[in-house]
Amino acid sequence: DTKPTETPVLLDMTAGFGNLWPFLSNCSITAFENNSNTYQYLSSVSRMFNHLRRDHEFLPRIHDIINENVLTTSLSSSAHGDDLGYDYILATPDFAKTNNSVTLPFPDSKGAYHFEVKSDRLDHHVAILGLQHLKPNGRMVFLLDVEKPQAISRMESYFYQYIHTYFNVDLIVEMSAGLFYGSGHEGNVRMHVIAGK
Repeated sequence: DTKPTETPVLLDMTAGFGNLWPFLSNCSITAFENNSNTYQYLSSVSRMFNHLRRDHEFLPRIHDIINENVLTTSLSSSAHGDDLGYDYILATPDFAKTNNSVTLPFPDSKGAYHFEVKSDRLDHHVAILGLQHLKPNGRMVFLLDVEKPQAISRMESYFYQYIHTYFNVDLIVEMSAGLFYGSGHEGNVRMHVIAGK
């Protein structure tokens, strides 16, 4: 007996208006959206997608939309997540600040895997949470704010050490602030493509 091919699972950590969904195909989406009004809009988009799939099976299936902040929810206990992780992950977070620090598992001189980096950047928190839930052969695309155009700050250097140590970095591209005109964000943004661990 041949085992049926499982539909790849995509996690959209910060879905917003689901603007990237029309460009996806053949996957099952679980999305997190914290804003209640945006969540209502996404719910209507979800119904439309699932209706269109009757005639266009290549369109993504919207499995679940969760009206919560992804950082305050256990991904492993969400309706679509499991300990094995996700096949694909998208993260386009707000470029805001947080009062919490994020822990990166760097090996120290004694070989212990614990190194706490004091980052107050929300985009770092979202990216690291996503990377921790990525399948070994999964792919993740995420955006990070650029502190200094065409340069790497000390905080960013710690983050890049982390992702280059533990993940296969396919691509990092710095994009001009002009691409985000009207979004309220004024600085450059870097897009990262991760191809597994």
